Amino acid sequence: MRRFSITHAIRHAVLIAMAPACGQSVAQTPDASAEDSGNGDATLTDAMGQGDATDAGDLDAAVAEEPLPLPDGCVLTGKPDAFAPCGYTEKLNDPVLCQVDMDANVQDSSVCYVLCNPGEPDCYYYDLGDAGGSILTCGAGCIGRLHEQAREALDTCVALRPSVGDCLARAAMLEAASVDAFDVLARELLHHRAPAELAAEARRAAADEVRHARMMDRLARRHGRRAKPAPRLSHRAPRSLVAIAIENAQEGCVRETFGAALATWQGENATDLAVRAAMRRIARDECRHAELAWKIAAWANARLTARERARVAAAHRAALAAFERDLAVESDRDVNGVLGLPAPDRARALFASLRENVSA
Repeated sequence: MRRFSITHAIRHAVLIAMAPACGQSVAQTPDASAEDSGNGDATLTDAMGQGDATDAGDLDAAVAEEPLPLPDGCVLTGKPDAFAPCGYTEKLNDPVLCQVDMDANVQDSSVCYVLCNPGEPDCYYYDLGDAGGSILTCGAGCIGRLHEQAREALDTCVALRPSVGDCLARAAMLEAASVDAFDVLARELLHHRAPAELAAEARRAAADEVRHARMMDRLARRHGRRAKPAPRLSHRAPRSLVAIAIENAQEGCVRETFGAALATWQGENATDLAVRAAMRRIARDECRHAELAWKIAAWANARLTARERARVAAAHRAALAAFERDLAVESDRDVNGVLGLPAPDRARALFASLRENVSA
C-alpha cells in the first residue's frame, strides 16, 4: 500500500484543524497524488511496529481515566492553568510522604503515574531549597528532539504566565539542545550500519537546529529576553538499537512530528510578522526532521525482534497519551496570539488530526 509523506500528512492535519475556525471543511483523505516518502509499501503503523501486540509491556496498562490515590499525607499543589506543551510543575508538601526518590532527578514511572497523571511515565524531582521547596515536573515535555541528558537537566515546566520573550528564549534553548541529539543520532546510526543517507540527514538536521536556535534567540532579544545555554551531552558509548528506536519513537515520531505541525500552524497564525516568517522557515526544516524520524523507525523496525518492536510501540503510545493530556490545559491568549500558538481546543484538534493522518 502506498503511503503518504509525513510532510504532506502534517500539512493536511493543520488544514483540517484550522478549517472550523475559517468556516470551511477539508476532506479527510489525503490526495492520492501526494509525494511518496521513499519507504516503498511500508505504512506508518508498520514503521512503529504497532501490529505486534506481544509483550507490549506495562506502559499502556498504566493508562487510566481516574487519578490514582496519593500516598497518605502527600499533598500536591500548583498545577498550571496555562497551555503547557513542555509539561507542568507541582509542589510537594513532603517528598518522603510522596514517596519520591530524593537522590535522583528522574523518577520511576510508577511514581509519575501516581503524582502526575495516570499513564504519565516521565517526571523529575527538584529540591529548590528554602526559596522554592520540593517540586515535581510532570511530562517528558518539550516538542522537538532532545537527548536524555538534556531532558534530565532541563526544568521541563513552563512559567504559569510566560511572556512572549520567555517562550522565545526557551524555544531557542531547546533548539540548541537538539543539536547534540542529532549529532549523537548520526554517530549511532553509523555504528549500527544504518544507510549512510540517514546519518547524513541527521547531521543536516543538527545544522538546521543551530540556525533555528539563533533565529529564536534573536526574536527573544526583540522581546527583552535572552536564551540560557543549553545542556551539553557528555561522551557516551553507542546505545543498543532498541534503545535508539524507543527514543526515536518518543522524541521523533511524537514530539518532533507534533512540533513540525505546531511550527506550521504558527507560520500561518502568528500575529508578530517576524515570528510568522521565522516559523515558516523552521516548519520546512522540522517537517524534514519528522520525515527522518519515521524513516529511522521503519529501518529499525525491520531489525528488531517482535518483543523489541512491542516495547517501541508501547513507548510510542505512552508518549502520545502523555502529550494529549498536556493539550487540555487553558492557554494565555495574549501570548498565544503573538506566537501563533493554537487555543486548547484547536491544539487538541490538531493533535487528533495529526494522529489520524500519520497513523493511518
